[in-house]
Amino acid sequence: MYCPIRKRTYKVTNKPEEKVRQWWLYQLRDHYGYSFDRIGVEVPVKVGSSEAKKKADIVVYTDKTKRFPRIFVEVKKQNRTDGLDQLEVYMNATGCRLGLWSNGGPSNVYLLRIEPAEGQEEASWRELRNIPSANEKLEDVDSPITRAHLAPVEDFLSILRECEDHIKAHEGVNVFDEIL
Repeated sequence: MYCPIRKRTYKVTNKPEEKVRQWWLYQLRDHYGYSFDRIGVEVPVKVGSSEAKKKADIVVYTDKTKRFPRIFVEVKKQNRTDGLDQLEVYMNATGCRLGLWSNGGPSNVYLLRIEPAEGQEEASWRELRNIPSANEKLEDVDSPITRAHLAPVEDFLSILRECEDHIKAHEGVNVFDEIL
């Protein structure tokens, strides 16, 4: 798989996380409108006086100079559920307010970092319904979902079949084993 940021090819079989990263790079460009020259990959992040152990998977910057991060993206291979705390470390260290966590599945986590109030030491976190595109502001994605945002269900039967397939596929599996 070719990485347009690093300008080299990677074997996805050796690095399944890379497949998720590349998918998000193209989503950020094609769906959200961020040009590749505003995106960094495997970016070292300074935490305190030293660099974090791991590099940030994807950083979307405010402009082409790549001086100020707008969004940190943490990707994991499919079925992994860790890494949210890692994303929070990057956001805290840089003061970045927006973050995205994804393992390539349908459930992504869109995070907003809220500065600590007076008398508090740590930032707080709130989930957003999406990240802003290149031409949007935070307010455009930080409003509650209203009836106007909802789309009518066109094929309820297919949704029921999908749920049934999921249940059948996980029969006999202890729910707590899946969480752990």
